[in-house]
Amino acid sequence: MPEILFDHITKSFKYGLKRQTVLEDLTLEIMKGEIFGFLGPNGAGKSTSINIALDFIRPDRGKVFIKEEPCTDSGSRRHIGYMPENPHFYEQLSPRELLEFGGQTSGMSSYAIKDQTRTILDKLELLPFIKRPVRT
Repeated sequence: MPEILFDHITKSFKYGLKRQTVLEDLTLEIMKGEIFGFLGPNGAGKSTSINIALDFIRPDRGKVFIKEEPCTDSGSRRHIGYMPENPHFYEQLSPRELLEFGGQTSGMSSYAIKDQTRTILDKLELLPFIKRPVRT
């Protein structure tokens, strides 16, 4: 079974009065151990495909499965690490709060969130700043 399956994905966006199809009937299987990258010009559907797999946007048709779970199930995201091209941090939150938020939205247990938060902040040498807002 594929680790990631794009099953007949179609997505279009409305620009003014026109509708532009960005993905049309995309079917793609990524197997365990494969390394896969999206290459193509602007507007080819690279970011759209990733955003659908992360359930940031929904396709017009088709489904994406991650380890056989629909990407619309929050539990499917526990298998994924994602770093956007232009990350946005809620600057009023502390590093601890940001990591807790990420863990909660990924469906992690509160014990795992607490444990991983300390581990990550320690590795990044941010434990002294655990409660300071990111903007500072």
